[in-house]
Amino acid sequence: MATLIGTTTSSTPHRWENTPHIFKMADGNFVAIYFDGTNSGYRIKSGGSWGSFTAFSGANANPTYHNGSSCRNGDTIFYGRSSTTGSQNVFSKLAYSGGAITETHVLQSTTGSSNNVVTGAYYDTTNSYVHFRSYHFDGVNEYMYHTALNTSLTQQYSTNESGSAFSASNGNICAVAGDGSSTFYSYNRHGTSSTTIVGRKLVAGASSYTVTNQSGLPTAGSSIASIAAVYDSAGLVLFLVETTGANVRYTTRTNDTTYTSLTTIVSSGVTTTPTLAVGRITGSDSLVVLYTRTTTQANGEIYMVRRTGGSWEASPGTRVAGGASTGWDMSTIALTDLNNTNKLLATYKTGTGSPWSIYEDLAQLAQPAGGFFAFL
Repeated sequence: MATLIGTTTSSTPHRWENTPHIFKMADGNFVAIYFDGTNSGYRIKSGGSWGSFTAFSGANANPTYHNGSSCRNGDTIFYGRSSTTGSQNVFSKLAYSGGAITETHVLQSTTGSSNNVVTGAYYDTTNSYVHFRSYHFDGVNEYMYHTALNTSLTQQYSTNESGSAFSASNGNICAVAGDGSSTFYSYNRHGTSSTTIVGRKLVAGASSYTVTNQSGLPTAGSSIASIAAVYDSAGLVLFLVETTGANVRYTTRTNDTTYTSLTTIVSSGVTTTPTLAVGRITGSDSLVVLYTRTTTQANGEIYMVRRTGGSWEASPGTRVAGGASTGWDMSTIALTDLNNTNKLLATYKTGTGSPWSIYEDLAQLAQPAGGFFAFL
């Protein structure tokens, strides 16, 4: 059953949606991260009830331009976001223990940058590094950074890429995913060719990245509105929403030069705002893709389309939340079912105006009948 987390005066409390914003900790408590319209911060659910909202601390740490991305290592959450000044990113460590969070953060300055957006986060168990992907614009040139930090948030190294492939138009149309090792993958929509995906494989060493450009990625049939990615036993699976078709399609990576042709799993009705999210049941290749659908309700409903046993359910999938004109969108989902066996935590926003409400929900793998998921 869906449960109210809190309210927000922002229409985009979970930006970016293709990164998790809710976590179940080892003791069974939950942590939710969102923007309340003034500050970015978190709530803790303990004993079945959500506590008060706690804003992130520190100078420049509470952005009104709140674009952020998260990942976890056990009961530690790493969260990167833009700061209140255009020339900095904020990288935070939220160490959870006993129903409380100890927060630390560092600021990353980029000389001359007037606009920063943290667009991806990935935890690397090989090096015990957290990797953040961020977009920077200095008023003339645009750059995409990958930055490695240790668990004390000490920067180890950073690499940047520039050029037309990394223009502002792809700032929120990107994804980062991997298998938890030192090798991970970064994708974005090309800055000047909106049907093209740019991909890179990054291998994190002790002191630098080895970057391999990906080729063979399929071209979309129309402008790409959203991207999400997940890693299963076969490798990297990349999902995208096409603007004209309002559909969801995916491609699977074979190697650095080969990707499969695009396969459509939702044929129409998908909103073209970036609300695509995907998660995987650990130890299996069962996947859930969340998206916002506007076919029946113009203000949006949350739908899921699921893969189990290698097969996708029929389009458009299953409605998770909706059934009225009051509006549901901005869904996010946990990347895995860590601490929540066969269940994927999800959040979404409801309402048509301020204040909006933020809810938690669950996707559960129904066994054995059908082998599908059911939202509870």
